[in-house]
Amino acid sequence: MNIGNRIRASRNAAKLSQAELADKCGLHVNSVGKYENGINSPPFEAIVKIATALDITIAELVGERDTQVLAEKILIEDLLNSKRQALSALEEKRLDGTATAEEKVACYELPIEIKSIEGAVAVLQAGLGW
Repeated sequence: MNIGNRIRASRNAAKLSQAELADKCGLHVNSVGKYENGINSPPFEAIVKIATALDITIAELVGERDTQVLAEKILIEDLLNSKRQALSALEEKRLDGTATAEEKVACYELPIEIKSIEGAVAVLQAGLGW
């Protein structure tokens, strides 16, 4: 059973319509329908909102097997966010003239690392339906 089927089954068990679930989650009803029908995969934020609204765990919603994939996705997103924050801080230092030589080099290396990680994520999204 995929995540869309689990969303539908859990929503039906909770006796909610798609519109009611969408309202509880702050999502558009079309988004819920697309998640249930497998047209779109819900982003992590939507998964959290849906699980909360249905009073189930994230693991129940995504499936035990998919929990590891979700955990890895969260780790990658955290890594990307930390790299982006580091780059932003280094750019500020470079612009105000307080960056060291190593920090100036990092200003050129970090965007390459970020693009590499984003490229790997794109491959995973295509292959795993992230």
